Amino acid sequence: MVIIAEGVPVIVKCPAEQDFKITPEQLEEAITDKTKLLVLNSPSNPTGMIYTLDELKAIAEVLKKASTSLCSFRRYVRAHPLDRR
Repeated sequence: MVIIAEGVPVIVKCPAEQDFKITPEQLEEAITDKTKLLVLNSPSNPTGMIYTLDELKAIAEVLKKASTSLCSFRRYVRAHPLDRR
């Protein structure tokens, strides 16, 4: 998606020791004045990792400071065909 939009993707490694999650510190280091968007998947396949509310709030604070938007895919919300919420 980034390349199609003529952007330059920045990949941040999130090892098993971090439960495959980006930390606010990593995010701050990765953001530049050209950063426009963070694409965040949670839950994340194939690990099944899910960010906690506190982790998401910390990421949101970093993004807010940097005036950066968030694109988050929440694939499993209402995934069941009989779920009529």
